[in-house]
Amino acid sequence: MLVTKANLVIVFFVFSLASFYFLLIPFINISISSKCHSTWMCRRFLRPSYENFEVDQSDSQWREFRATIPILVLAATSTSIINFILRFYLKGRFQYITSYFYFIIGILHLVYLHRYHSIVVLVIACVGFLLGFITKRNSTWKHLIIWIYAVVIILLKESYRVKHLQYFQVPHY
Repeated sequence: MLVTKANLVIVFFVFSLASFYFLLIPFINISISSKCHSTWMCRRFLRPSYENFEVDQSDSQWREFRATIPILVLAATSTSIINFILRFYLKGRFQYITSYFYFIIGILHLVYLHRYHSIVVLVIACVGFLLGFITKRNSTWKHLIIWIYAVVIILLKESYRVKHLQYFQVPHY
């Protein structure tokens, strides 16, 4: 095996990840679980993980993330391997194939993670792209239009949180 800079980076990354996983996480877990065992509100959400650590399962996003870790690792690994194979065999020719590959993989990840809500994400992204494409290339209004669109999307997305603020309430007469 050749000792190259890329191989050394990979070895360092694996070593760093393993040392973090096997040394730092158990140390932090012991201190947090000892604090959590003292209160019932915290203790009732503790569940054993794959490695027999007690993990707090009270947060639904964290629970869903932990449930999908194996498929996410599989997707990231397979994407990296296929990308390496494509780059190795194409060697600068037909680079548009890698663009199609990234596009298809991105759509598959989006659909897997968001399921039916991926249609909403795709529509928002396409409308944002079209707003930038339709306005003139060097137009001073282009940035303003895109920023207004982005702020409106954020306000609509966060409307259930924003409606409780006094500035966004409609006066009742």
